[in-house]
Amino acid sequence: MAWLVRQAITTLTTDTAAKLQTCSEPICGAIFLDPTGRRRWCPTGRCGVKARVRAHRQRMAAE
Repeated sequence: MAWLVRQAITTLTTDTAAKLQTCSEPICGAIFLDPTGRRRWCPTGRCGVKARVRAHRQRMAAE
């Protein structure tokens, strides 16, 4: 547990904090490290797939 606290303090007090992102999936909200600055979803892969499927279904329903 102490290791986790030390890592959190180190991350939040360095320039790494600027690379923290929150997952765009409303039901997830996970916080993850994004070195590229371009990610929208957490690295699990599930959230991005859900969002893409939802967008596809909305496009198909609009046709």
